Order: sequence, then structure tokens, then C-alpha cells
Amino acid sequence: MSWRHTMDDVAFTGPTSGRFALAFGRAAWRGVEYSVDDDPRRHTITVAGNAEIMDAVRGFAGSLPFAADWMWAVDRFVDHVQPNAFLFRVDWQGEHPLAATLYCRFRIEPASRAFEEAIRTAYPIRWTGPDPAPVAAVLRVAGPRGVGLRVVATGACTAAVYFRVPEIHPSQAAPMVTALVGALGLPCHVPLLIEEDIRGLSSASGGVVGFGPDGEGEVTLKLNPPNVPIARALAFLAAKGASATRLDAIRNLAVSLHATSFSYLGMRYGANGFAGWRVYLSLEPFRLSVPMAPRLTLERRALPTLRLPHED
Repeated sequence: MSWRHTMDDVAFTGPTSGRFALAFGRAAWRGVEYSVDDDPRRHTITVAGNAEIMDAVRGFAGSLPFAADWMWAVDRFVDHVQPNAFLFRVDWQGEHPLAATLYCRFRIEPASRAFEEAIRTAYPIRWTGPDPAPVAAVLRVAGPRGVGLRVVATGACTAAVYFRVPEIHPSQAAPMVTALVGALGLPCHVPLLIEEDIRGLSSASGGVVGFGPDGEGEVTLKLNPPNVPIARALAFLAAKGASATRLDAIRNLAVSLHATSFSYLGMRYGANGFAGWRVYLSLEPFRLSVPMAPRLTLERRALPTLRLPHED
């Protein structure tokens, strides 16, 4: 997917991606996030917005043959919950959309009963993960901050919940990770693996924790340390088995955007331990003094441009 930066829009070539640009060009002008994983054929584009973005989401979803039931479910959920922030993400393989996800932020973090009532309105999207309440208790928050409602090209729908994690004192991190993994029913060897993985990746002690079912229906824990330096992240991914060719391509992408850090390094953990990764690069085109020379914020302590709505 190729970029064409203009002063008024952010456009993409191709028929479906062209519709995406027409629907979300204004939102993308304010902030757009690009992410990739270990498959060089795939990437994602994410835009942010408030309730006004839903008209564009509906319009674009109408161009996806697999998203009709999902969109009806999302509309019922949004009407019931009235979220106050959204991210809309599309997963692509070349010019072909593979999945769509709407991330919604709750106005008030719901307890178990309120969450169950909310997610029931999203039928046929079902919540198949563990009760979020024990996780909320571990993280010392009232409940999940947001939810991600996802549909893939087969029409299958899933949901994931996300929690805003306050700053954690280093001495509390290990017991909290152990309790978090226990609340999700993951094996007892997973906490030590997580502690080893996140040590030194990011100076931030808070952020976003999420969980939900993977493609096989098993629970997956999602961690998103922010502002991870490029070299540190790539060394971590190399240790996890990422190929040199893939890492070189990601490094070149970061260099082309003048990035020194990834906005987020997404890490997933399941019953067998580390289950996958994704790196995120965020851009604010409206801040560019030269539209044809995009760049990311370079400050050492720069915050991610497109923050997960559950983080604020």
C-alpha cells in the first residue's frame, strides 16, 4: 500500500484502500498509525476519532462483504454504551482488507454486571474470555477501560477487553504480573517469561493491558509497552526468532519515517508462552511542515501519537 501525502488528505492507491482514504482522510490527517508483524504481506492502518467517526466506519464497513453483521452489532453496542473515544483499525494484505476492529472507550469503567449487559448488546459478537473483574482487581482499577470488537474476512467476530494500568512501582511489578497471569488461568511459567521479556524494553511503568481469545479460542494476554527504542525492540524480536530479512525491512520503514522509537511494541502471551508481536508507528500529518517528508516525533520521551483510547 503506497502513501500519497497531500495538504488536504492522506490517500492510498487501490479500490478498497481508496474508499478507506475517502472515508477517513480527515481523521488520518490528525493522526494515523501503521503497524506490522512477522508477515511481510500484512500491515494495519488505524485512525482515531470521537462519535463523529462512526459515520465513516459505517460507510467503509459497507464496502466490506464480511462486515455487515459486525456493523449491526457494533451499532447496537455503541448506542447502548455511548463510548467517548474510538480507534478504527483495518488489517490489510496488499490491497485486500483482512479484518476490521473498532476500539471503544467506556465512559465509566464497568463492573462485571454492567460489562455483561453491554457486551450482550453486541450479539452475535460474544465475550468468551474470563470474567474481567479479577483482572481489574489485580490491576487496582474498577473495570475494563475499553473493548475491541473485531471481524475477520470469514465473518467471524471476537472481542477483547483493555485496562488502563496506573504507574507501578518496580517492587510491585513481579507480583502483579504473577497475579494477572493467575487471574487469566495461564500456566505458572508464564509470569517469569513476561518479566524477563519486558525488563528494559520501556521506561514507562503504566500503559495498557488487554486480553481476549486468540484464533483458537484460547485466552491471550496482550501487553503494549510504549515508546520502545527501535534498536532495543529489534534486538528483542531477533531473540524471539524474527528473521533478519523481516527486521531489516522494519528498520528501513522506521528510518524512512525518521523514527527513533516504536509507539508501542505489542506482545502476546498464551498457554505456551510468547505468542506473537506487532510494532506500531504513529504519525501526525497535520504537523508536517513539508508534506512530502513525513517524520515522527524524535524527542526521547515522546508520547505515542495515536494513543489507545483506553489509556487516557
